[in-house]
Formats: sequence, C-alpha cells, structure tokens
Amino acid sequence: MGVIPANYLRQAVLAVEMLNNSNSVGPFNLADVLLGVVELEREMVEAIEKDFPQVAARKGFAEYKKALEALTKVVRDRPRDNDGAMGIARFLNASNQALTPVVKEKMAPSAKKDVKGELTTWKEIVVRSKEFPEELNIDGSNFKRVDHLQLVNDESEKAHKFRIEGQKDMWKSRQTFTYPDKESVSDSGVAYIGGEAKWNVNGLTAGKDLIVIKRFDAILGEQICDINVDGKKVGQWKVTEADRKHRWRNHYFLVPGTFITADTIEMSAKAVSAERDINMFQLWFYQPA
Repeated sequence: MGVIPANYLRQAVLAVEMLNNSNSVGPFNLADVLLGVVELEREMVEAIEKDFPQVAARKGFAEYKKALEALTKVVRDRPRDNDGAMGIARFLNASNQALTPVVKEKMAPSAKKDVKGELTTWKEIVVRSKEFPEELNIDGSNFKRVDHLQLVNDESEKAHKFRIEGQKDMWKSRQTFTYPDKESVSDSGVAYIGGEAKWNVNGLTAGKDLIVIKRFDAILGEQICDINVDGKKVGQWKVTEADRKHRWRNHYFLVPGTFITADTIEMSAKAVSAERDINMFQLWFYQPA
C-alpha cells in the first residue's frame, strides 16, 4: 500500500524466520529477537495513522493497536524462560488476530473506480498551496467536497454557527506566508488559547467518513485538540509540523462514518494545552464520492 515501515517490518520478519529455521531462537532470546520487529510495527501504525487515515478508521484497527501496545510491553520486559515465551506468543497471537479484519478488507477484490477530480496524495495534501477543489482523488480514492468554512468571514461563520467558548485568549488576524513550494498565500484566521472552537458541518451523507482539512500557521508545533462530534469524543487532532520559514501547512483529520448520523453535525476542537494557542484559517470538508 506504500507504507514504507511495512516494508522494513517485512524484511525484519523474514530475518527472524531465518533465525528460527536455524534453531537460533528460544525462550532465552525470543524477546531480544522480537524487540526490533515490534518497534518497526509501532512505526508502521504511526505511518498508517498519518498517511492512510481511511485504513486507520477501519473496524479492528483500534483493537489491533491496543493489542500491539500490550505485546510491546511484554517484549520490552525481556522474559527469558518458557512461561515468558508463552506469554509473548499469546500476545503476538492476539495482535495478529486483531489485525486480520483490517488486512482482509484490503485483500478483498474490488471493482475499479473511475477517477473523479484532481489526482493527489495524502502527503501532497499537507503542503498544497492551491485551493481545494470540488473533487479530489486521494491515493486512489474519490472524495467530494461537501462543505467549506472560511474563518473571519461573517457570512461563512454565521452559516456554520462558528464560535469559540471558554478561551483564555483569542484573536483574529490576516497573514501572508508561503508554503514549502514558496507559493505566497494571504488568508484570515483565528487563534485561541484554552477553550473550545465549535462549528456545524452541513451537506453530509450519514454513515460516510468525513475528512476535515485545515490550513494553519505552523510556526509552532504540538497543537493538540480533542475532537468531538455532537458531544461524542472522536479522538485527538495532533499537529506536529513546525516551520518558521514556510509557515503555511494543511492538516487533515478523519471522522469515521459511525459518528456521521445526520446531514448536519456539530464539531468542536477543544484545546488540550491551556498555554499553547490553536490556530485555523480555513476548513474544507470531504466525504467519499
């Protein structure tokens, strides 16, 4: 699928298989042999969450991630006896079983889809300086723009019932920065410290995943928000990019279709850090076409 750490992981598994076939693996060194494999598997999970959000939203992925964390803890404890080796085997089996439905969904044959919209990738989305069009084909999947919120635009903010509540501080500004391609873009947005930004997303199809893309100023990294939909927590939106030279970036967040229960939902982004400001300039909303 293009997940580079998965290729490294496969090579590590093949190396371990060779060791096992040569009778070089036993209870005394099983944890040592598997430690590198497990760490590569954790890197694979991070890459999937960042660059393949639709896979991360599949049924079973969250359970697989939890099982992998349990396996990692056991392996890091470095047991050296038979009971320890059996414990590793049990956790490894649980991790593999949790991953099975995620992998099977990819393996199932699917009909070829007609490409609709501009071709792009999840990685290109992050540094895209152009406006986001009505239709996009991202890494082979078609998406249609269902809504668009322009901050510091009275008409758009009113239509989406945008507001910020409980903030320690808040300000609006118009900025002109560049993207990594050196393209200069001017835009208006808001920033807030503490509190919670809330807005409606309209024109949705219930049951379909929702991709939210935001433009933000990346001068400071570690902008973390708790994302809620209609009062239910979806997860954390973690923005780690930081760039003081080319300050514009885009970042995306996936809301699984199970949270989309009507044609209009209320989203909120609650600041996790009470001291670090959260900023946003535009929000684009896409669903699978």
